[in-house]
Amino acid sequence: MEIEEVREAFLSHIACNERFIEETRKEHLKVHKKLWFIAETDQGRLLKVVLAEEGDSLELVTAYDPDEEDINYYEKVK
Repeated sequence: MEIEEVREAFLSHIACNERFIEETRKEHLKVHKKLWFIAETDQGRLLKVVLAEEGDSLELVTAYDPDEEDINYYEKVK
């Protein structure tokens, strides 16, 4: 995966005016609050993008192809 795909997914997410999902599973919460979303790249690839909220900024934690469970949950709560 290229960083450009992450940028495309982020811009797609913002353009759709959808919200970030707050991660609530304790095993995924280390130090910072984590937010995530699923969005398409320009080529139609779905990516799950995970960000850490640190003060007034967001830091990219990871991005990957979401599994069906992630997609179903996101569709339910977005």
